[in-house]
Amino acid sequence: MASEGGYGGVLAGDSVASLLRQGGAMTEDEAEDFLARPWAADALALRRADDRAKVEGLEVPDLARWAALLRDLSGKAGRGVS
Repeated sequence: MASEGGYGGVLAGDSVASLLRQGGAMTEDEAEDFLARPWAADALALRRADDRAKVEGLEVPDLARWAALLRDLSGKAGRGVS
């Protein structure tokens, strides 16, 4: 997501600093490898939800909205499914 144009403009200051501490945006090869994983779309959806939740005053769905997805992902991780 950090490689998407304008993404840095939607991040809070601490998120920008955190991204830089983590090595910055993925390279094209890293992004391609990431997107090839079967859970990539789920990970991106969760990342986007987390980013939107950091906007002060913005109402976002509560945890119950994500419960089914989190259970599914947790089950996959427990079975070693990537």
